[in-house]
Amino acid sequence: NVAAIEHDQTLRPVTEVTSERAWILLFPFDQTADDTAGPGEAESTRVVMRLENLIGSRDGQGGGGARKSIDVGWKVGSAFRDNVKFLSHRELTELAAHPERINWVDVWRKDAAVHVAQRQASMDLRDAVTRREPLLLRDDQGAPLTLSGATLTADTTQIPGRVWVLSPAAGEKVRMQLTRHGVDAKATRSTLTVEGAQARIFIDVGTDRFDRSLTVLVEMNDVTVTEDQSGQRSERATFTASNLRPGRDVQTQMLALSGPEVLEQSRTLARREPASPTFAAAIADLEKAITKLSREVTAKRHERMAMAVSCFVLVITGAVVAMRLSKRLPMTVYMFTFVPAVICIVTISGGQQMTVQTGTGGLYLLWSGVAGLLVYTFLQFRTLARH
Repeated sequence: NVAAIEHDQTLRPVTEVTSERAWILLFPFDQTADDTAGPGEAESTRVVMRLENLIGSRDGQGGGGARKSIDVGWKVGSAFRDNVKFLSHRELTELAAHPERINWVDVWRKDAAVHVAQRQASMDLRDAVTRREPLLLRDDQGAPLTLSGATLTADTTQIPGRVWVLSPAAGEKVRMQLTRHGVDAKATRSTLTVEGAQARIFIDVGTDRFDRSLTVLVEMNDVTVTEDQSGQRSERATFTASNLRPGRDVQTQMLALSGPEVLEQSRTLARREPASPTFAAAIADLEKAITKLSREVTAKRHERMAMAVSCFVLVITGAVVAMRLSKRLPMTVYMFTFVPAVICIVTISGGQQMTVQTGTGGLYLLWSGVAGLLVYTFLQFRTLARH
């Protein structure tokens, strides 16, 4: 039937799924529905794959499980926007400052930007605790949630930067206040107060690298919950506030940055504390994508210049060879020009590919054909000049 495999950065399978059937749905990309859309994505296509009656397993999570259906989505960019050979010289120059205009680079930029936002959110929380200020979060409706405590420490048993423990001062408790506004202007707002021995703060970016979003979850155990409107007071074993986001919308701020700006921001944050493996992987992938694009741009610009120069030189080569071999057959004159021209084109093409793979070292091969054609033309001219 249908098999689907998800792999990690090392191409090792991490999720395996088999299903009875799969539907592939193609939609024009709606940029108005995605405020994180990058430049040029209006020409993209949104692909949704629905797997039905499936059985799957995930690495590290025990045995497999069955589900009725699951949807997986991704974007496919326009070939005319995502291939540098279709871009003008001005557009290639602009890519140095805005590489995210290429769709496959923008995918890694967004992934890195959300990781940077996660790291910045963690530092904002620590800075607030250091200044003895309450931690400000907001729920999915924009209602403020504040946490008051004395110390914020990282949970060393979890991924660095993901889980934090807020503890109170001696003899006090961690205090959480959630203020909810009414549905209209006349409705009164209500405040929910939760007190406990400590609070665990989970700052997560999700597991799908192509659809990340920064969310915060607060979990408290053995708490006392008080509602100000009713005055009711109750004891609970667990209280969880989910779908939260930082008070300062760092995700939107980071997603608005260009690729090089995201890298610069990541370096600034890395100087404050060591990077986690997931953070380092996201930044490394973005750097790799930008480096690859830079090589492609360099190779394409030099290929175009070399082709233009070779055409000019080849006209002179043909004229000189035709004068020197004026008493020969036309096919002979053609061969004395055609063979050097083919060698020149092959070296330009090979140098372009080598530049993409290895860097600027391939430019020596790229321009060697033009240089060789110039030397060949000069030698032909010297022979002609003696007569």
